[in-house]
This record gives sequence, structure tokens and C-alpha cells, in this order.
Amino acid sequence: MKSKKEDYMRSLGTKIYSYRKAKKMSREEFCEEEEEITIRNLGNIERGKVLPNLITLQYIAKRLEINLSELVDEEQEKIPERYSKLKYRLLRIPLYGDPEAISQQKEIFNEIEEKLFDYLPNSEKLAIEILKGVKQTHLEEKLDFSKSILDNHFSHLINKTAYDLNNLLLIQLYFSHFYHEPYEEASFEPILNQLIFQSQEAIDMEALLIILLFTHVASIYVKNKKYKNLLELTHWAQSLMKRTEDYQKKPIIDMIEGKYWLFEQGEKEKAWSKYENGASYAEMVGNDFLAEKIREEYQKDLQKIETK
Repeated sequence: MKSKKEDYMRSLGTKIYSYRKAKKMSREEFCEEEEEITIRNLGNIERGKVLPNLITLQYIAKRLEINLSELVDEEQEKIPERYSKLKYRLLRIPLYGDPEAISQQKEIFNEIEEKLFDYLPNSEKLAIEILKGVKQTHLEEKLDFSKSILDNHFSHLINKTAYDLNNLLLIQLYFSHFYHEPYEEASFEPILNQLIFQSQEAIDMEALLIILLFTHVASIYVKNKKYKNLLELTHWAQSLMKRTEDYQKKPIIDMIEGKYWLFEQGEKEKAWSKYENGASYAEMVGNDFLAEKIREEYQKDLQKIETK
């Protein structure tokens, strides 16, 4: 008896074969210089022997001049319950350089890739690819993989008036590049304005991602010494946390506000109280690693002020 995965691979391969034949293209013509896909690999895909990854599938759809949705029926693909739980953990796990948290993140990625990835709809495959790109950009400082994702998808969200979850993940990937590359204010600020607007009604996972994005924005502002922008940003984040009653990012948001009072206003005592509020809250929820990091950050920032 064939498995669901085998049935899916055979169905997908048949579709690709039929579309290619309808365009009267040989495999050699389809694969061109074989830079994106080899003739042998295409043959295996069409025979249902190999399941293409998302990037290969996007290339196939482009060569066939069809939408990706014509190859994959998203409505008929159910998201495994285990995957939904793992994705939720992946989005909520606080890293901040904590080796234990980074190890947990790696285990989650491994389980998704080894046991669940092949059964996911393309929208969720893209979400995992984006999150892998964010991990590589932050932890490994590898930008090539994430740049390829942005090249394929980022232009589609520039003029959007509302962001879905994958759009928000793409924005996270986009923002993460500004830790290593110059800050592009012309594209950055319109996106931030839309995030602020959307934050006023965001709930659940959408709210979680927007607060996370606010912390990315703050880091970019700090890197570029735009301290005056931090206070308004923390107010939007605090408003969203209060409305959704989700305070996971409170330690970081408090620390960010502390940076405003320290670097922009020069008020050391008020700044210290904000850093300490963040550290104390982290301790209260059992994240001693983060509490220690916040207190270390205050000492480092104080040194920067005093050596000016």
C-alpha cells in the first residue's frame, strides 16, 4: 500500500509532466543549463521518485509559467498537529545567545525537517525556510541562503496594506540583514509604519511576531544610534503586550526603553530602573540567563556613556 507521501509525490510529478508536455518542452529545454535543476532530477520528480524542495518547486512553476498554487492544492493539504505545536515553540523560544535555548531550537528544526517537512503545504514550507534563514543570519552570519529567499519573495510585500504571518516572517528575515549590512531607511520606515498600524488590532501569532519585529527595529535603531526613536517604539510594544496580555518580550522592551533614557536623555537612574525592571521580570518567569544578560548590557552601556 502506498503511503500518503508517495501518493503526493506521484500526483505532483504527473502534474509537472503534463504541464511540461502541454508546453511542448523537452526535459533538456526545460532545464536549460541545469543550474537550477538537472535533467535527471526533473525526470525523478516527474516519475514521483523525488519530492522537490520549495525553491525548486518555485523554479518549476516559473518555467511552466503558472502559479505555484496550480501545482499544489493548498486546500487539500492538512497541517499536522505536531507541526503546529513545534512551530509555536519555535516562534516563542527566547534565544538571546542562551546555549540551551539554541540547542532546543536546533532539535525542533531537526524534527520538522526529518519527520514533517515533506507533508507541509507550501506556505508552511516557506515559513520554515524563512525561519532557517533567520537562524543562519543571526547565529551563523550566513546571508546567501536568506538573500535567495528575499530575492524570490520580498518584492511581493512592498505595497501590501496588511501583512499575513509569512509576510511578517519575511520582514523578520529582511530586518535581520541590517545587523550585518547598511540600514535602508527608505524601505525600512514604510514597513515599520505598516507594522505599527497593524499592531493596533493584532492578536495571537500575529501579535507575537509584531512585538518580535519591534525588538528587531529597536536593535537596528541602537546600531545606527537613532536612540530618539526608541521611546515611541516601546510605547507601541507595551500597548500591544497589554492588549494581548502576552508579556514574553517585556524584559527586552524594558531594556530598550532603558537605552532611550540612557543614550538619548542621559538619565542614568531612570535608565537603570528600566534595565532592572526587565531583569527582574526575566527572573520572575524563570529566565535567569536573560536577566544576567540585561544587567551585563546595562554595565556595558554605562561604560559607553562614561567614556564619551
